Formats: sequence, C-alpha cells, structure tokens
Amino acid sequence: PQIFRNPDLFHLFRTCGNVENVRIVTDLLTGLSKCYGFVQFDSEKAAEFAVQCMNGFRVAGRRIKVSIARHNNRKPTDVNLLPR
Repeated sequence: PQIFRNPDLFHLFRTCGNVENVRIVTDLLTGLSKCYGFVQFDSEKAAEFAVQCMNGFRVAGRRIKVSIARHNNRKPTDVNLLPR
C-alpha cells in the first residue's frame, strides 16, 4: 500500500528471519510508495521462508506477491515485494 514505509516492511518480514535491509521504492516527486519494495535477509533459507509465508499475504486489504530477486547485483537473499 502507498502508506507503507520502510519500518512497516521491516516489521512485516522480521518474523520470517533476520532482516538485514528493507527498501520501499518511492516516487521522487510525491514521496509516496510505488507499491513495491525489497527485503534483504541474512540467508537464502530465510528469504525462501519469507516467500513461502508471505506470498499471497494480505496487507491493508491487498494480497502481496513475494518472490526471490535474482538480478545482476543482488544476492539470492533479496526478496521482491509486489502488489498482486
């Protein structure tokens, strides 16, 4: 949701494992969330657990899509958070 901030994302995912970093992508002009972000865990196992637990989870009335981010410079411990 657009009202979500980094601390909200941290608290949502900390039950899945040791969260090292969170980042919600925001619009540069408005500062509002673009409704997606990234969560980095300390292990690939925690990231995979987060996908199992949180994919399809409802946040503020919307289901979220959670997947492993495997882009060029990201480790497999990063998780994508996207609206469904």
